[in-house]
Amino acid sequence: PGVPLAEQRAEDMTTMRNLVRADGGGWWAAASASAGVAWAEEWRPEPTVVAGVRHVVFGHDAKRRLQRHEHATGLDTGCCYGGELT
Repeated sequence: PGVPLAEQRAEDMTTMRNLVRADGGGWWAAASASAGVAWAEEWRPEPTVVAGVRHVVFGHDAKRRLQRHEHATGLDTGCCYGGELT
């Protein structure tokens, strides 16, 4: 959160599952879901980062199934693992 798109690491954007609070008050991205909180819980629209974006829809997080947060929705319900299709 709070990092302009152009300054974000491609690895973080493609592997991040959770955010972990840093000692200085910021966040760091974690590929593991075992530490911190789901990034979608903390994501807030920031007009200075991506203008006009108020809600993010994403997939590829089947372990958590359907996620509904104020500003983000995760659609992956694990259909390929026997879950229902969203």
